[in-house]
Amino acid sequence: MDEEIEMNDLLGHAEEIVSSSSVENDQDPRRQEQDQDKGIGPGVGLGKQQRRKDRRQMNCCLILVITILLMGTVFYLANRIYFARAQMDGLLETYEKDKKQVNVDAEHDIDVESTEIVDNNYYNFNATNAQNEALVAEDPSKQPDNCIDDPDFRLRNNPKRNCDWVAQNHNKVCSRQRVKQNCPVACGDCVGVRVKSEGKNNENTKIQSTIVAGIDDQDTYCEDLSQYKEWHEIRISKDDGKMFNVVKQMTHDKGSFTQGLTYARGTLFESAGLYGKSTVRILDSETGSVEKIVSLIPKLFAEGIAYYKDSLVQITWKSQLGFLYNIKTLEETSSFKFETTLNEGWGITWDRCKDELIVTDGSENLHFWDPRTLKEIRRISVNRMDGLRALELNEIEFWRGRVLANVWFEDVVLVIDPETGTVEKEYDFSELWPKLERKKFGADVLNGISISGDPDILYFTGKLWDRMFKIQLLPGL
Repeated sequence: MDEEIEMNDLLGHAEEIVSSSSVENDQDPRRQEQDQDKGIGPGVGLGKQQRRKDRRQMNCCLILVITILLMGTVFYLANRIYFARAQMDGLLETYEKDKKQVNVDAEHDIDVESTEIVDNNYYNFNATNAQNEALVAEDPSKQPDNCIDDPDFRLRNNPKRNCDWVAQNHNKVCSRQRVKQNCPVACGDCVGVRVKSEGKNNENTKIQSTIVAGIDDQDTYCEDLSQYKEWHEIRISKDDGKMFNVVKQMTHDKGSFTQGLTYARGTLFESAGLYGKSTVRILDSETGSVEKIVSLIPKLFAEGIAYYKDSLVQITWKSQLGFLYNIKTLEETSSFKFETTLNEGWGITWDRCKDELIVTDGSENLHFWDPRTLKEIRRISVNRMDGLRALELNEIEFWRGRVLANVWFEDVVLVIDPETGTVEKEYDFSELWPKLERKKFGADVLNGISISGDPDILYFTGKLWDRMFKIQLLPGL
């Protein structure tokens, strides 16, 4: 009996211990957490699994974020390296034509070595050979028949190997009879237009080829400048007020940041600037509407444009890079590097009397280039009528033997003697489209001068202007 009581006491005591321990565990949350961390207690396995799952998800998110950041960094650095290398190379490699083998018609079995463009000028070749020059000297009426290039000619049916291509490679391919027959101008077998040089007699004449088939080449030779002698001697200043007449107002693309105008072969051409928006354009010479646009790459800022025979020459602002285009198709035919006082390009025009390209760069200097090499041969500084330097010379045009020049941020046009740098006239154009009025339309500065089909009429426009004008300068002849 005593043993049973003792046993029950012991069992009861044990139950109290267990019960007490359970109560303590229920009442102490820290103990519960410790027990769960040790894997003790109900539902502990499920909680631990959930926490592991949460940690895995968090780790995956971190890895994804880090991966995206790394990829973005690599992409950014790759772009910076690419653009840095492109800038170091002067962007020239982007435009230079591949130096290719000159493969000639297999039917003639010609072996031709690889050739490259030696001269930057697209048409640096002799327009006439000695035989034809002698023929003209004996009898100007004798000329080869059908002296034009066949526009449909293609060597080996290659669309790029037309007569323009033959002109570049004439030394290699013009020995073939079929090439000579189809591309007589390119091969120098045409007798060109006889043109008097200024100040020389009839015996000393220049021979110039009719380069673009079917188009009058009156824009390629010098007119008689003696007819403008009286006009050259007249002095006009801004104090004389409005010295021009508006003959006609035309439309103009208001989105065009005009940097240059030029007229040739019955067509008006325009160069428009701004990074990412630079273009070369063909305009309707009567309405001003855009007929064709060719864009430059976004990293180039187009500036002035001029025609040279059957090519267009366009320069850029800070890239020291210029381009030549086919005047009919706007196809880029060549590129070149150039230098000026400020190593910038602003305006360009062709003096067809002296056969020189004239270039401005925002300084007071006019730079004269040999159009065959596109290298500077001389430069002159320009002083205004008040004796101050003519800084920020911008768009220019050759007219009546003089250089017409816009001045950046001024509604004025200077008339400059290209031999001396003397400013003979300063035309005030503040009344053409007054600044306060054009600002309402978001228009910028006056910039854009070109000759027209009428020798007494000029085209005028400006940057972001919605209008273009035909102007007659006063006094008339």
